[in-house]
Amino acid sequence: DDGCRARPDEGLDAVTQVDESIQLSTGYLFRPLIHLLAGMGYEPEQTLLAHPYDWRLPPGHLETRDAAFSRLQQRIENTV
Repeated sequence: DDGCRARPDEGLDAVTQVDESIQLSTGYLFRPLIHLLAGMGYEPEQTLLAHPYDWRLPPGHLETRDAAFSRLQQRIENTV
């Protein structure tokens, strides 16, 4: 173990844009949807959330390593 940890980014910024250097519409992920929902009254990081998912690992490993789904459940319950 060299102390290096790779984890997915968190929050709405992580799903807004794939790569800031790509200025075409293909570079944006959920930015238009986030703006639409915010315009409808959803509040970023309060009632509009994004949860990180590390697609490189199977779900069971994510739960063991990061408590990913327990954290997601807690976040949903706190929001609702």
